[in-house]
Amino acid sequence: MNRFVKFLIGLLISLLGLWYALHEFNWSDFVGVLKYVNYWYLVAAIAIQFITIWIRAIRWQWLLLPINKLPVNALSEATMIGYFGNMVLPLRIGEVLRAYVVANKFNISISKILGTLVVDRILDMLALMILAIFFLFNSELLNVPQWIVVVLIIVTITLFAALIYLGNKNINFPKIKSKYNILNTKVGARIFDIITNLLSGLTVLTKTPKKIGVYSFIVLLWSLYFLSFWLMIKAVNLDIDIIGSGVLYVMLTIAISIPAAPGYVGTYHATCVAVLTNIYNIDLSASQAFAIISHAAVFIPFVIVGAIIFVKNSLNFSKIKSLEMSKS
Repeated sequence: MNRFVKFLIGLLISLLGLWYALHEFNWSDFVGVLKYVNYWYLVAAIAIQFITIWIRAIRWQWLLLPINKLPVNALSEATMIGYFGNMVLPLRIGEVLRAYVVANKFNISISKILGTLVVDRILDMLALMILAIFFLFNSELLNVPQWIVVVLIIVTITLFAALIYLGNKNINFPKIKSKYNILNTKVGARIFDIITNLLSGLTVLTKTPKKIGVYSFIVLLWSLYFLSFWLMIKAVNLDIDIIGSGVLYVMLTIAISIPAAPGYVGTYHATCVAVLTNIYNIDLSASQAFAIISHAAVFIPFVIVGAIIFVKNSLNFSKIKSLEMSKS
């Protein structure tokens, strides 16, 4: 499937999501909700989101230590550019852009940088699964079968064990590639490079001298993400307890991984409205208002700041267009 087809599919999903979320949108009801928004809570939520950029950059610095010690300022800027890329560019190119900025600035192989980002995302996946287990297990409104929670626990433990096991493996990639001719074809080489990036990236977790810091920052980072989200719920005065907020947060985090237009437009809004109206019986206008406000509270500041840093780093869209993940 080529990139254009993927983009069209994502765009269609976003349009369907927006139609579901906003087809009965009432502007006067939305303005009425805006009048009672606590903007101090909203500002605090946005501020926390920017703090998480810095924390994520520190964790990334620790993961990169086996390769090179890089300044946190540069890594935070690259992280911000990555978010900017995901917000405004198609096909979730933000991670590639994030790796490109660092590789280009410090003359490091982009494949090595991408490998550390694989670890970064696996750590986030583990955190999300732990949150899902906790909130689904404690939710009174969702009748979640016990076996689902058990499966989530087993998958989480297995994923973490695999991460540690593969990270300790010493694999001779050049020898493997020379042994099999299919790996030297165009398609075979691309697939092999992706696998190599993944496995090479996993080693940084076991080689970094900051293992405890990396693991502790998983808790810190996702606690701040959830705190920011909970403040947004308080800002819009939604009548949901902390467990309900957690369930909504987990579902939204899963929803934005679905292929869609840049900025998770549509998938975020549809999931938000569906959960609030069908599970928590929140009024449709309030649900729509929260979906729009909570999305905009992250989208607008990140795009503005990301664009400034994007220009500061002398990047342009012609450079981005030429990026290829297989380059090293």
